[in-house]
Amino acid sequence: MSSFIIIQHVELGANQADIVFSNIPQIYTDLMIVYSLRTTLGQGLQFDDMSMRINGDTSSSYTNRTLRAREGAVTAISGTGSRLDIYEACASAAPASSFGSGQIYIPSYTLSGNKRVSSMGYSIANNATLQGGLVSGLWTGNAAVTSISLFSANGQNLLQFSSATLYGVLAGNSGGVTITQL
Repeated sequence: MSSFIIIQHVELGANQADIVFSNIPQIYTDLMIVYSLRTTLGQGLQFDDMSMRINGDTSSSYTNRTLRAREGAVTAISGTGSRLDIYEACASAAPASSFGSGQIYIPSYTLSGNKRVSSMGYSIANNATLQGGLVSGLWTGNAAVTSISLFSANGQNLLQFSSATLYGVLAGNSGGVTITQL
């Protein structure tokens, strides 16, 4: 049986540049983050690209592969850089009170060597159609994951009530899943 244990939940009480999880315990098998995000990005845009960094690493040690279904078209995007892409948040022109939602999964986060990251998410457009995407990423840092930050790739603030929950995953062998809050 696998257990998902809430390590930390953050809900913003005011606009803020990022959501940061720090001092992540090194006692779990994997990590999972579930998020609901909206940013201050204006210019009539409905979506804002979101990113994450591991252990504050701003070097060019991230690789991304994204498959995005948006506005009736499917696109594939690849790249490397100083941040890892995750799926988008809603921006100012998205329907009122809507948030882009998704999850991020990091297996074997305590082991040395490259860290694989996968994420999937969706947001809603003004025409009430869902936009979605899948991202596969790699961080080439060698250390265990001790902190994660989520932020707008366009330098925007996250809006009040944006939230993210970090879970620790303990592997089991019975095939079931238990969710527990510490």
